[in-house]
Amino acid sequence: MFACLIGKWITMETVMRIDCEEITLCETKFTGEELNRFLKHWINGGSPRLKTFYAAVGTDSTFQLFDGIENTRIEEDKDYQAKHGKYKLTFMRWYQIKRNDGVTAAVEFAFNFSRNRYFLQFVIWPDEHGNT
Repeated sequence: MFACLIGKWITMETVMRIDCEEITLCETKFTGEELNRFLKHWINGGSPRLKTFYAAVGTDSTFQLFDGIENTRIEEDKDYQAKHGKYKLTFMRWYQIKRNDGVTAAVEFAFNFSRNRYFLQFVIWPDEHGNT
């Protein structure tokens, strides 16, 4: 796990080099274009161990996020329980994307009222056998 409470110094290049299952970043300066680059990196096989990515961002940049990325908008709510059981995320009005090898991820911008910020939530959904 990699976590950083004040992530203004972190670049997207640094994030793409982190090799772990969970990345949590608060107070980042990532733009929609940078997050789009990260998703394309993951789709093409980058960060293969990553299971969850949670990053504070300034605005909901959904349109920039999915530029050039095939996605499916999902209207039903879905809960994600972290493998280690420390937290649960609820996805509402989220998007599904697939990596080139068929692994499925959920992506959502969620507003955190207590922090007055948007967060990008990204998780790998388990397959029919429960594998992520």
